[in-house]
Amino acid sequence: KKFTGRVVEDASRDLCGLARRTKVYCSEVVNFVAEFRVFVCHGKGVAQRMYSDGGTDIQLEPATVQAAIQAMEESGEATAAYGLDFGVLESGEAVVVEWNDAYAIASY
Repeated sequence: KKFTGRVVEDASRDLCGLARRTKVYCSEVVNFVAEFRVFVCHGKGVAQRMYSDGGTDIQLEPATVQAAIQAMEESGEATAAYGLDFGVLESGEAVVVEWNDAYAIASY
């Protein structure tokens, strides 16, 4: 990861210093009502933590988590252990925010 994700207002200023060939993925700005990290080991979700409190009534659907893990495993990019971060939108839909190899994550 070359930098922390953020809202970019002025690319020439906010992305200054990145090499020209650096891949930058963009999306619309969204509002997450809750954020979770799922800890994955050898293709299985072994723990889940809410790290941005949206209230105890917000949960991730197990099928959504399993579909994301399966997609990660099938991508050829999965490591032996990693974290998948999910954001829950105001609509209740959960989306993958990012993944990180286990050596680079903390427990929330």
